[in-house]
Amino acid sequence: MSSARKVLIAPAPASNAPFSATTVSLPHPRLGSELTFLRSAGSVLEVNAVAPSKYCSFFADSTVIPNGSLHVATPLDPLFLLLPSLPSLLSRFCPYDQFLSTLPGDELRGLCSEALLARVCATSDAMGDDMLLYKFDEGKAVGCLKKKYERVRGLVKGREEEGRRAREEELAKE
Repeated sequence: MSSARKVLIAPAPASNAPFSATTVSLPHPRLGSELTFLRSAGSVLEVNAVAPSKYCSFFADSTVIPNGSLHVATPLDPLFLLLPSLPSLLSRFCPYDQFLSTLPGDELRGLCSEALLARVCATSDAMGDDMLLYKFDEGKAVGCLKKKYERVRGLVKGREEEGRRAREEELAKE
């Protein structure tokens, strides 16, 4: 029994190694329902399907993919998967290991790191220098999200500017 081939567009691996990924089920940050994501080289990829009109196909190597659907895997910051549970799980200062034990599922625990928590949590060394305590800080989280927004906004503006310049150059050639 042969399965239908599908086209997946994903970020190239950092090395020359072939692309490799495993599927993981994680709760969707907004909906809460379980969705399948890809884990590849320590990152999380969100997969979206694009289904154009009913008369479409793709070439993959020397094979025609007749169904015309295309899957696009884009990097996803694990913070977005953890953020919905942080206010309730980190309402008081607690050690990192204790916080990890409250997260549902091994996959979600595997995405968390102390560096990630430090981006959106207040920290305290009240238990000593070797044990940091974390507490969700809404102001810090909003600041982190604003920085992400401004970065993406700058990238989009830069691309718009590049496109405008390219159109002007084309018009100048005519």
